[in-house]
Amino acid sequence: MNLVIEQGETLVHPFDQIIMWKEVFYQESYSKQLDFFFLDNKNNQYHILGEVNLLPFFWKDQKATIPSNLAIKDLDHLDLTRPYFNLIEDNKIDRNYQFAIEQALLAFLDIKNLLPNNLNLNSTPEVEISTLHTSHESPQDFSGTVKIKIGQRTAKSDNILLRSLVSKDLRIRLDANRSLTPQVLDQILEDIPASMIEYIEEPFNDVMHWMNFSRRDEFLLALDETLCDDQYLQKFNHLKNYIGALVIKPSFNSSISEVFSMLTDPNYKNIDLVLSSSYEPAQSLNTLIHLANYINKVSLKEQLAHGLGTLVQMQQQSLFSLEGTKVQAYTFSHFSL
Repeated sequence: MNLVIEQGETLVHPFDQIIMWKEVFYQESYSKQLDFFFLDNKNNQYHILGEVNLLPFFWKDQKATIPSNLAIKDLDHLDLTRPYFNLIEDNKIDRNYQFAIEQALLAFLDIKNLLPNNLNLNSTPEVEISTLHTSHESPQDFSGTVKIKIGQRTAKSDNILLRSLVSKDLRIRLDANRSLTPQVLDQILEDIPASMIEYIEEPFNDVMHWMNFSRRDEFLLALDETLCDDQYLQKFNHLKNYIGALVIKPSFNSSISEVFSMLTDPNYKNIDLVLSSSYEPAQSLNTLIHLANYINKVSLKEQLAHGLGTLVQMQQQSLFSLEGTKVQAYTFSHFSL
C-alpha cells in the first residue's frame, strides 16, 4: 500500500484576543489543509481529509515539510502503541506532521473496521475540560476544574487569591510556567490545604528543584515542558513518586501513538494523562476530544478534565457544543470524509 499526501490551502485562524508567548504578541494561528490518498494493492483508493497545525508559537521557523509519498506495511502489522501505528517507517519528522498523519491513519483504520471496540470514532462523546484563569480574571464564578496561572502576580496576591477559593467546590490546578523558586512557591501556598490543589504544573525552571520544595510530600507535581527534555526519562524516574499528571500536547510534545503507548505502560498506571491543546483547528481539536474520552475510559476516570479550553481563544464555541464544563465531539468522519 501507499499513502499519497497533497497539500492544500493555508487557513488563517484569528484569536479572540491578542496572545503573548515568550514576549511576542500573536493575533492568529495557521493550518494547512491536507488530502490523504490511501492506495491499496487492489487499486482501491480511500480519500481522507486532514490538516496540520502551524501554530506560530511552536512552528514559526519550521523548515521541514510533510512527506508526499509514504509506503504502508501490511495491515497485519498494526500496533496502536507504535509510531505511525507500526504501518509507516518512523522518519522522526516534526510532531505536528506526525499528528496529522496519525490522525489520517485513524480515519482510514476506522473505515477498515480495524480499531478496538472501545475506540469508537462513530460516537459523539462529551469530556470535561478545564477553565483557564489568568491574572486578569476573577475565578469566583468558575466551576469544575480550573487552571490558575501563578507567578504573574506577587506571591502574596497569589496566596490571597487561593485563600479566597478554599471554600469553593473547585478542582484547582496551578501552573507557574517554570517561573518560581521553591521559596516563592512556599509563600504562595502558605496555609493552603493540599487537598484543594489537584496538581502543580512545572513550577520551577529545573523540575528537579521539586526536591527543595518543603511541601513536596503534600502536593502532586505535573510535567509539561519536561516531556521535551532530553533527560526526561531520568527525571521522571527520579520524581515518579511525586508526579500526579503528565500534561500532553499530542501535536507538539507527544503523539497519538505515544498516548496509546502510555495507557499500556505500567509506569504511568497511577498518573493522570491530561491532554492539552495547542490551539488546534477544528478537526484536530475533535480528534483530541475523542482521544481524551478514550483516556478516561481506559483509566476509569470519567471526570478527568482535559486542557481543551483553547477552543474559546480559537472562537470555536459555536462549532463545538459546550454544556457547562463539558465539550462534545463530532464523529471522526464529520471532518475526515
